[in-house]
Amino acid sequence: MSEIKTPTWTPDPHTLAKHEILKRYLKAWFPILGSRNRRVVYLDGFAGPGIYEDGSKGSPVIALECLIEHQLRTKLTKTEFVFIFIERDRKRKEILESVLEKQFPELPDNIKIHVINAEFAPTMNEILDDLEKYGAKLAPTFAFLDPFGYAGLPLETIKRMMSYRSCEVLINFNYKSINRFVQVSDTREKVFDELFGTKEWRKVPKKEDCS
Repeated sequence: MSEIKTPTWTPDPHTLAKHEILKRYLKAWFPILGSRNRRVVYLDGFAGPGIYEDGSKGSPVIALECLIEHQLRTKLTKTEFVFIFIERDRKRKEILESVLEKQFPELPDNIKIHVINAEFAPTMNEILDDLEKYGAKLAPTFAFLDPFGYAGLPLETIKRMMSYRSCEVLINFNYKSINRFVQVSDTREKVFDELFGTKEWRKVPKKEDCS
C-alpha cells in the first residue's frame, strides 16, 4: 500500500486478511504471555485512525478486543497489559483517540493505553535507549508493524527490539511498492539502506540492466 493522504480510507481484501492473521495470533499470544508475566506490551507502530470509511475496525481496536473479549481474561487480571499506539499523522491520531474513547469508555484497571503522535522508529529507539540507560529489560512485547509503503521501518530498529527475549514482530513487507520504486528512482537509496540494513541490495541489477 502506498502512502494514503486522507485520514480514513476503505480497507482492501489484503488489509482484512492481515487483520484476520493478527486477530488469530493475539488470541493465543495474550493468554500465553499474560499468564507468565506481570507486564505485557502490545505495540502498533503505524496505528492509523482505528476505523475505516466503511466502519470496519482498525488494528488498535482489533487488538484491544482480542484481550477484553477473551474467554480467559478473568484469569489474567494480575497482569498489566500496556497498549502503545504510534501514529505520525496528527489527524489520524486524534481520530484514533476518539474511536478508542468511544469503543472502550471503561477499561479494566490492568489495561493501559498510550497513543503517541510520532514516527515509529525514533519513538521505539528512544524507548530502547532509556531501557539500556537504566539497565532494564523490555517486557514481553508483540509489535505489529504495517507501514504505508516501505519507509520508516529501519532493520536496525527491528534488530534492537528482537535482541530482547519474548519480543515478537509481525511485519507487513510491501515488496510490490519496493520493486516499483527501486526501479525508477535513485533518490530513495538511503531509505532502502535502512530498510534492508545494508547497502548490498544496490548490487541487484535493475530491470533495464537485465534487458
